[in-house]
Amino acid sequence: MSPAIGWYRLATLTLGCTLGVGCADRDDQRGSVLAGRHAAVDSIDETLADTPSHTTTLLIGDRPCPSCTIRVDTVSVLGDDDGPGLIRGPQVTVSRDATGQFLVGGASSAASISVFDANGRFLRSVGRAGGGPGEYRRIWRIAPFRSGVVVTDDQARRHTMLSSDYQFVRSLPATGGTPMSLVAGSGDRLLEAASVRRGADSAFALFFRDTNGRLVGRASPLRAQRTDAGGDASRRALSVSPDGTEAWATHRLHYMIERCAFRTASCVLLARTVAWFPVPTLLSESSDERMSEFPPEPQLLGAAQEGEQFLWIMSLVPDANWKRGLQLGGVHPRIIDQHRYWDTMIELVDLRSLNVIASQRIDDALVGGPLVGGYSSVYGEDASGLPRIYALRLVLRETSGNQ
Repeated sequence: MSPAIGWYRLATLTLGCTLGVGCADRDDQRGSVLAGRHAAVDSIDETLADTPSHTTTLLIGDRPCPSCTIRVDTVSVLGDDDGPGLIRGPQVTVSRDATGQFLVGGASSAASISVFDANGRFLRSVGRAGGGPGEYRRIWRIAPFRSGVVVTDDQARRHTMLSSDYQFVRSLPATGGTPMSLVAGSGDRLLEAASVRRGADSAFALFFRDTNGRLVGRASPLRAQRTDAGGDASRRALSVSPDGTEAWATHRLHYMIERCAFRTASCVLLARTVAWFPVPTLLSESSDERMSEFPPEPQLLGAAQEGEQFLWIMSLVPDANWKRGLQLGGVHPRIIDQHRYWDTMIELVDLRSLNVIASQRIDDALVGGPLVGGYSSVYGEDASGLPRIYALRLVLRETSGNQ
């Protein structure tokens, strides 16, 4: 376990949709219609059916900095012992807003968002269960949205925009069948990751929309590749650049990242070839027995930009100590056992040269992925066994040759 984060004990987490393993197929229902009564989902499917793949692909190279290392620091601990600030379950999504406050929501958090300050002090709860304005059925993703945040509800199939003080602004229906995330550029354009139907199957695609919800462009989806029991290889995770001119979309089971420009409503595909992240070939079923017989396949957690120069990329990779016959016990594995299956690979890309300049393998599953500005998070337990969210800072450290 990494010395920088090894003082806390990782806690329970079902290997569910957070890891992309054993997720229930949530794409078996049709979406209704596009916002503003645009074309129905079936029409979107027909339009996307023959969409060509990306015409521009750039390769991410390696040019390591010999004196650079990556450090993971715990900057705050989120969660009260009881009351509204209690972390109510492991399947959570964590975001950091423009003021440095942390927002925690998820399937097991009573359909509300818990707001904590930068030091981990609970401030307030936002939202409640329901289908009305400012209400949620299931909070799938929380993302910075200009001066506020946007909350993606995958069961209600909509995105809810909140102001800087977390007041309801408006809701936007999802473009496709199941929304995954929505981010906003500095102008009037949005980028959405959502599912579309491809016959009896489904794939995830990227949609450019304006602030009124109208479809203004789309990025080519991969062909539907059913590589596991609960999803497909084209699922995306989104983040936006600090200046709002670009967005980053990572593919879950392939080391591929789309760099999307809001102004031109277009994306360039970035790919990386490394031995520790092979092209997926195995079915990643949800059972413990499957994982005890075959090492889990690498999964790209996400990419998030820091400043103008750097891009943090995080991946889950099979633990170096994995061996056949390893048993977790129980139907729902605990994350304190899960680290025996997973490590986290952290890489830092210099955007000027598109080279990885530093990397660090962490002997823990940091499933929170990267957050804008060089942050991350992980669910865990404190010394008393109470649930906590540990907010982490990713730091590039450069040492001189004589140190």
